[in-house]
Amino acid sequence: MFERIKYALSDDGFKRGISGFETLVAKLLAMGMIAVILVAMFDLSLLLIQDVLLAPRLFFNTALLEVFGFF
Repeated sequence: MFERIKYALSDDGFKRGISGFETLVAKLLAMGMIAVILVAMFDLSLLLIQDVLLAPRLFFNTALLEVFGFF
């Protein structure tokens, strides 16, 4: 029991603990970023599908300008 506490308080144990915590935080941030990108892609695809399918046929060019803007 005391050996475990002694190792956790040593330099090597501290470095190992910090490294594990850093790895956990990096993985959580990466998963969050992937979730945000997937939600944004889904939202953009819904917007594009709605604008293309529901736009009047005579004003198709103006609907594309509204969706994509003036690049």
